Amino acid sequence: MPAWAEFRGSATSWHPGHIAERHSCFTITVLGEVVLASLVAVQSAVTGHGLSGPVVLLAVGGLLLVFALWWICFTGSEAALTSLRTALVRGYGHYGVFAALAAIGAGLETALDATAHHAHLSSRGAALSVAVPVVIALVLLDAMHRMTGAGAVGHNMLVAAGALVVLALGLAAPALGVGRAVLGMGP
Repeated sequence: MPAWAEFRGSATSWHPGHIAERHSCFTITVLGEVVLASLVAVQSAVTGHGLSGPVVLLAVGGLLLVFALWWICFTGSEAALTSLRTALVRGYGHYGVFAALAAIGAGLETALDATAHHAHLSSRGAALSVAVPVVIALVLLDAMHRMTGAGAVGHNMLVAAGALVVLALGLAAPALGVGRAVLGMGP
C-alpha cells in the first residue's frame, strides 16, 4: 500500500471543531451587524427628532435583545456534534437564526421610524416587527440546542413562556408604547 493511502481521509474528514469555529465567527459578525444597524437607526432618530423617551427605550431594548440572544447563542455546554447529520442540521439551522437576527435589526429600525412618525405603521405592527423575529430566533436556537445537548436554554416550557411573553408585549404595544414593549422583550 502506498504511504499516502494512510492519510488520504484525514484532509477531507469531518471535524466538528472547524464547524464550531466558523459558526462562532459568523454569529459574532451577524450580531455585530444588528448592533450597528440599531445604532444607526437610533442616531438617525435622534438627529431627526431629538432624544426622546421612546427613542431611548427602543435603543436600550434593542441592545438588551441583542445581548440576550448573544447569551443564548454562546452560553451553556459545548455542542455534541455526534454525527454529520447533527452537525449539518445545526450548521444550516443557523441560517434561520441569522435571518431572524437580521430581521430584528430591521424591526428595530421600523419601530424607531414608527415611533418618530416616519412610518405609517401602528404601534402594534411596529412592536410585532421586532417580536416575531425574536420568537423565531428563540425557537430555532432552542431546537438546535436540544438536538446537540448544548446551550443555556433549560426547559421547553421556559422557551414557550418566553415566546408568549414576547408576543404578548408586541400585541400590548398600543397600551404600553413601542419603546416599553421592546424594552420588555430584552431581558
